[in-house]
Amino acid sequence: MIVPRAAGGLIAIVAFAGLASAQPSGGVLRPTPDQIASAPGSSCPAFPTPPRIPNGGSARWRQMQETNAAIGAYDAAFRSALNCRTAEANRLEAQVMALQAQRIARAEEANTATGNYEATCANWNRSVSAFNERNGRSSPELVCTPPE
Repeated sequence: MIVPRAAGGLIAIVAFAGLASAQPSGGVLRPTPDQIASAPGSSCPAFPTPPRIPNGGSARWRQMQETNAAIGAYDAAFRSALNCRTAEANRLEAQVMALQAQRIARAEEANTATGNYEATCANWNRSVSAFNERNGRSSPELVCTPPE
């Protein structure tokens, strides 16, 4: 959709399919809860389930040693999943930035083309008016109407 800007220029507002209902928050489009729920899953391993922590006040030495080993494995699995998710989020952010650049480029192209179209229509309409005035006639079928 192309919307006139107050200074006479144009600004294009492009809505990506499925994001039209997203609400801006601080200048950032936020997906709806349904969009988040339907987003593809991560290709990373799942975050691990934390081990059961014994009561230190009543646990035996062996339980504490076993839990310490489980905490070490939990820590390694957690950090691996976290690093993977962080890298995945960074890749997705780069894709979002590339799409944003494309969106802006397409909007600028639409603005330029619409400006050219409106100038052409205005020129044509002036020419039709001059023709009609010179020939004492009205030719409403020759009028060019810019898009809304």
